[in-house]
Amino acid sequence: MSGQTRRKWMIAASSTMFSANAATAIAFGQTAQSAPPVPNQATTAPTPEAMMQKAQKDVQTASEKLAAIEVPMTLEPAFQFKA
Repeated sequence: MSGQTRRKWMIAASSTMFSANAATAIAFGQTAQSAPPVPNQATTAPTPEAMMQKAQKDVQTASEKLAAIEVPMTLEPAFQFKA
């Protein structure tokens, strides 16, 4: 793993996550060419509490995905601190 930086490692890790999400979207027929859904006039805007709960859930999901990835201690940083 010599010469590999954290930045390169995260790019590789995120690209695998992206390709998995893209494959899921394609499997469900969601492609870039499909038109966005038309908003329903009958639906109401989400409440601030609902938006906060969704944001917290998104942070929790992202944290769980990052916790599942093991980063070796020998991985060099992508930058250097200089005093």
